[in-house]
Amino acid sequence: MSDTPTTWTLARLADCSDPDTVTSPGALWLASVADSATDLAGLDPDDRTDAIHELADNAVPIYTREVWSVFVDLGAYQTDTSDLGPPLVDMEDQAKLALYVIAETLLHALVADLEDEDEDEAVTS
Repeated sequence: MSDTPTTWTLARLADCSDPDTVTSPGALWLASVADSATDLAGLDPDDRTDAIHELADNAVPIYTREVWSVFVDLGAYQTDTSDLGPPLVDMEDQAKLALYVIAETLLHALVADLEDEDEDEAVTS
């Protein structure tokens, strides 16, 4: 993805709903997660997987208001977290888990895009 992806492209890559606007909490959060993907370029695949988990974990907002603003803006209530275990009792923890899944999905998609670009460059060189 040589061009800077739009907010809506990021939402599709992250498999979540489109944010309300390009400056809404979810849009800004997706852009922040996407910015962190540049740290993954050039890493060994094993290290990259660990780095993706760490970046996704660090991307989850800490403060309650931000968690819920991003959660609602991205329609994260539709995110399937069942692969990570049974639903959590605390609703805010469940919201954070959904945001983690969205961040991880986006980072994996962006890394796959970077790898495709690298392969294309290697073929044309």
